[in-house]
Amino acid sequence: RFNNSRLPSGSHLLPMGAFVGKNLKTSVVYEKMESLPVPADFFFGWAKHDVTHQKIEAMKEFHMVKLAWCGTYCTNLLAAIDAFFAEVLEDLAMCGSLETPMPHPPHMS
Repeated sequence: RFNNSRLPSGSHLLPMGAFVGKNLKTSVVYEKMESLPVPADFFFGWAKHDVTHQKIEAMKEFHMVKLAWCGTYCTNLLAAIDAFFAEVLEDLAMCGSLETPMPHPPHMS
């Protein structure tokens, strides 16, 4: 019925799940652990042993490429929104020119 799981040595509790937003550096959270509503989700983190300096650099490079893509995407999106508002402004100016009040009443013929 219960899943017997073993945690690697050096694992630590993360502020997610049942402990979202909690400061896990104080002992108050751990003292109140018995009063948590069930089922409670616990998330643990641990360091991977096979991470090398080259892997970290590759991850940083990939992250920077994706950040650059996000920046380009957001810039293009904002430019498209700006162009849309410029077109709306032009349409409103054209529609408004026909509906503006006349400077004086029309001449009687």
